[in-house]
Amino acid sequence: MERKWLVRWMYAAALVHILAGIALAGSAARLGFNVALFGPTIQCVGVLMLALTHFGDARRERSTWLCIAAGLLLWAPQDMLLSLHAGKWLYIWIDLATLALLLPPLLRLQHLDARAAAALSGVKSAHKEPA
Repeated sequence: MERKWLVRWMYAAALVHILAGIALAGSAARLGFNVALFGPTIQCVGVLMLALTHFGDARRERSTWLCIAAGLLLWAPQDMLLSLHAGKWLYIWIDLATLALLLPPLLRLQHLDARAAAALSGVKSAHKEPA
């Protein structure tokens, strides 16, 4: 049951990225070209996160969760550094909140799927006939 809710959380996070990207792209007049241009990038991240979440859920592939986590850990420090140089503290807090909301579920999903794979591997090796 825990895994089911964590996967739903990741689906929701992906959808939030898609919707936020649409909102940013649609607000060019109000927020400016540079912010609006970031909208399609956020949408793309959301679609990729959605696809990876589907793949990780369907295949119970633990590396999928680590790939999403690696992407976040690649993005966040760079984004925070750029935001810090621009004096945009709100963006730094958003980045930190994103990491806090996504990394723990991703690492837990990785752990759950790794444990399930190990258990399955143990069952398979216990059923092998001696040569």
